Amino acid sequence: MTKWTRLTAATAWRVPRNKKLLGNAIVRWYHPKTLSKTANLSITGGALSTWTGKSSAAFSSFAPIDEGAGQPGLGGVHDVGGLQALMGETIDLSDPTLTDWEQETHALLIVLIQNGYFVTDELRRHIESMSAPHYIARSYYCKWSTAMALGLIERGVISYSELDDELLAGQSLDDSTASDNPAFSIGQRVRVKPEQSMARWRKPHLRSPGYIFGVAGVVDSYEGRFADPSYKAFQSMILVNNDNEDSKVERKDHLYRVKFRQQDVWPEGQGLNSNTHSDDSMEESDTVTVEIYENWLCESSQDDKVTNWEMDPTNALHDSHSPSSDHHHHHHHNHDHDHDHEHLPRAELEQQAVDLEARIMCSSAGTGTGGIDQKNNNDSSEAVVGDRLSAALIALLSKPERLGPNLQTDLRKLIDAMESLRLRGDGTTLVVKAWMDSDFEARLLEDAAAAAMEFNIQTINATAPTKLKVVKSELPSATQPGVHNLITCTLCSCYPLSLLGLSPKWYKSRSFRARAVREPRAMLQDSFGLELPPDQWKIRVHDSTADLRYLVLPPRPPGTEDWTEEELRQLVTRDTMIGVALPQGIIS
Repeated sequence: MTKWTRLTAATAWRVPRNKKLLGNAIVRWYHPKTLSKTANLSITGGALSTWTGKSSAAFSSFAPIDEGAGQPGLGGVHDVGGLQALMGETIDLSDPTLTDWEQETHALLIVLIQNGYFVTDELRRHIESMSAPHYIARSYYCKWSTAMALGLIERGVISYSELDDELLAGQSLDDSTASDNPAFSIGQRVRVKPEQSMARWRKPHLRSPGYIFGVAGVVDSYEGRFADPSYKAFQSMILVNNDNEDSKVERKDHLYRVKFRQQDVWPEGQGLNSNTHSDDSMEESDTVTVEIYENWLCESSQDDKVTNWEMDPTNALHDSHSPSSDHHHHHHHNHDHDHDHEHLPRAELEQQAVDLEARIMCSSAGTGTGGIDQKNNNDSSEAVVGDRLSAALIALLSKPERLGPNLQTDLRKLIDAMESLRLRGDGTTLVVKAWMDSDFEARLLEDAAAAAMEFNIQTINATAPTKLKVVKSELPSATQPGVHNLITCTLCSCYPLSLLGLSPKWYKSRSFRARAVREPRAMLQDSFGLELPPDQWKIRVHDSTADLRYLVLPPRPPGTEDWTEEELRQLVTRDTMIGVALPQGIIS
């Protein structure tokens, strides 16, 4: 038994005395004042297994940050700063124009915050709680719309049933549950549908194990009709603030036992290359039988030979599909560890598997509870999820008892205002004024908000009470190297929007956020063409992880002393104020 105590009087975090933690395992007790100062815990494999303390107050245990499973990032999948798997990855500098739904989603967050329906940290919390494949595969604004939906439901502003009805346009969540008669007979060949969770706006509750997705088998028995677990898992949330009698009807589905050949499920199964798919071969093979609900099954022919292991992300990794893989494999894998390839650290291998899984899952989409029907749609599933979900939220929030029917007009005004921020060039104004007036530069570096107000420039972002910090870059001298500042946000995408407008897509990318803090010099050279020799330049990286927003004051190019303000403005670009470029004329 281990005695636990708190780290400091100011926190609710506790770690065991005289006990080495596994990874960065921590336990949080939410109500420290109601707990005895010490309590006994039984620890098995780094996880809490028994609570034997004197208090019954609620507490929550968090898994170790890396207990061998290789969870990406130190604080979750969003925490990518310095992640080894992303080092060396060239930044994709393409910056497509935002679609209408993406602009509306950004504007919607501002409206929700202004009206007290939401705060920025709630958005972050819901995004950070996403599964790794969802977080990685989904676009920036798809994550936003998902997080806003979860937050609004959590606050009771909208209900699950309302959102499902809006998304599904009144259709049944699953038509197969309406039939009293089972669709499949004993001995019939069936296939388990693949789980395309990229087409779901929320993480579903599944009772079909992932190793069986897409595998063909034979119905071994029919077991009757049972309450649909995927619906029951959300029923308490659906019933909150909902008087719709329809939502209180228990949804049922037919349950079968389906038998699968081991060789169709696992790559190491005997007879992997066998071409026999008859019912007789099922009896002659090693098998596994799984309980599968009808809405997870579809008909399958004997010629249908695709197996689940062929889509295994870790199997596909051996072909170096991960952009971060720079090693080469010699393919004679018999899974007995005599193959000739480098064994990556587990965390990195897991990260690559997550990346690949996300790409595989995003290649198509499906339906289900909380799902979006992707049939006959050529767009990526994450775009469809984000678009449809954002539109559904706007429709629900446009009701008179919420934000009202003028919401769409308000969103358009905000979109126009955000576009004007980019065109107005307030950041450029501050830089040029500082170049031309050393006294103003001093005031700008001391108190950026106050200095900016001298020109009626607002520096606070619309979604949070941020503080602007201006950091000055310096040219190299005969005796001192220059100083170059670079801005990033490793946890999300914090950016001086009020001065520069919306951030570019690459600024929000995982590769930029990961590399900027660990290998800024290499990243600037290979992705932005900016070479800063270490003997000539020092690099200062600023990670905007909280309430500060940074603006780089780039060095004024030599020979511009007599230039007009308008001429100087041509030298200042968005990239120079982020720190991924220098004004023209500094480096030839």
